[in-house]
Amino acid sequence: MYKLNSDLPLLWRTPTSFQIGTSPAEVIVERVYPGEERLLAALQAGISDASLDAVVEECGLSKDQADSFLSTLSPALGSYDPQPSLRIALDGSGPFIDSLGLMLIGMGHRVIRASALTAGKCELAIVVGDFVLEPHRTSDWLRREIPHLPIVFGDRTIDIGPVISPRHPEPQHSPCYH
Repeated sequence: MYKLNSDLPLLWRTPTSFQIGTSPAEVIVERVYPGEERLLAALQAGISDASLDAVVEECGLSKDQADSFLSTLSPALGSYDPQPSLRIALDGSGPFIDSLGLMLIGMGHRVIRASALTAGKCELAIVVGDFVLEPHRTSDWLRREIPHLPIVFGDRTIDIGPVISPRHPEPQHSPCYH
């Protein structure tokens, strides 16, 4: 797992330079390029070993550029035990699903784009829609006994949750965010 040590603050010195840590700084980078800045943001959340190459490519960096940048940042990288990887189905389309998929892959999860009818085995489904979810989309996941998280985009709000679990189909005690 590649992740910046969360005990060390990331401080921007100028729009193109930063330091990690204070008194003394663990790392000082005098010139950061856009691809490196994207990789730095991903490192704040954490990147699994298996996902590093895909994230580096998404950031627009070559393997050599990424290796050099990671070497520079090595004093500020923490050591972390890998979290268990889940197989997560993303049921929906659009730029949000694309970004969510990349974030989940970056966290080390196995992500597929599929509906309940085509997904195969998975531990969680995230069902995304605009304004209202068609009832069959959530009932198909419930029928397959797969926990699922609905995310509904409105014109001014985004409703997230609650997680609907086949073992506990009454979601009234689960958090729901608006």
